[in-house]
Amino acid sequence: MDAPSPLEVTDIPPPVEPEEAVAAPSDEIPLQGPRLDRIKGMFGEKSDQVREISDFVDKPDFQVPEKMFPPDRYGTPLDRPDGTRTPLFDGTPTREQTRQGELGDCGVIATLGAVAGHGPQDITNAVRESEDGTYEVRFHGAKSAGFGRYEPTGDMIKLTVTPDLPVHSALPDRPAFADSVTTGAAWAPIMEKAVAGLDQTWTEERAASWKLTHNRPDDLRTGYVRLGVGTKSHEHAELLVQLTGVPAETWDLPTGYDYTGRSAKRQVLDHFREKLADNCPIVVGTRKPGVEEPPLPKDLSGGHAYEVTEVDDKGRIHLRNPHNKDHPEPLTFEEFRTSLLPFYTTLEPK
Repeated sequence: MDAPSPLEVTDIPPPVEPEEAVAAPSDEIPLQGPRLDRIKGMFGEKSDQVREISDFVDKPDFQVPEKMFPPDRYGTPLDRPDGTRTPLFDGTPTREQTRQGELGDCGVIATLGAVAGHGPQDITNAVRESEDGTYEVRFHGAKSAGFGRYEPTGDMIKLTVTPDLPVHSALPDRPAFADSVTTGAAWAPIMEKAVAGLDQTWTEERAASWKLTHNRPDDLRTGYVRLGVGTKSHEHAELLVQLTGVPAETWDLPTGYDYTGRSAKRQVLDHFREKLADNCPIVVGTRKPGVEEPPLPKDLSGGHAYEVTEVDDKGRIHLRNPHNKDHPEPLTFEEFRTSLLPFYTTLEPK
């Protein structure tokens, strides 16, 4: 396999042959030269001693300015009309209990679902309901460790999260963002809110790195609004570490034969099967077709994150849509290579 990927470039150019493509997620920006060098050092260093960082997450910013009809307010949609509350867990956490709502945070929801699908204990270990009705969510500290790679720092981030969630006044019993009604479990919207609140714990350097990588030098978006901007592949790696405490990295899709004579197709299918067998989540993203380009095949959405769930015996790659519906038909390797961005994010085996 090729070495782990460097931080990506964006603004997808006109279609070229896959061997020539040097693209990144459609929500990403060009990163090269001095700007890339600056980013590499701006995600924090491992501290000399383990720390516990605590904060209170109540009502993060939630009204994305570009959205025509954003949620109106915070409400309590987890509270049911019969006086009960939607349970935090409904059995063992599953990927099907994550369903993206109106927020454009497909990368976050795909990552949460992928971790639940492969390591449900990481979810149950990360969140619990407190006696006062709040939730305690714990994340592992994570730091950049080179091109596309993140490692745990040993620190723990403990967030106290209130049950209030953004809602539309016309639908006060339904969260506007990650769903709890059809899934029957509250852990996904609570953890989405906790991820939205993580920027409350950021250093000035971490905030500056976000503005730089998202090309917003004078606009640090926070809370849900930050998630609505979209996430990049290295942020998926960071979140995988925060959820599991295990190193994660982004890999380039190979374009030629390796030293053992395996084709690019064989390398990718072998690596996907190996990762899935080791219960390692795999998160990918589609490219965004140009205005005059045809839509992507197999019901794929452009500029969207997906989880790889299977490589079948015909060598077709199965993807899960974080909307928990409209899953694309299985892709051949050629369809995957031309429709998806040329890298993927995954964990190391535990």
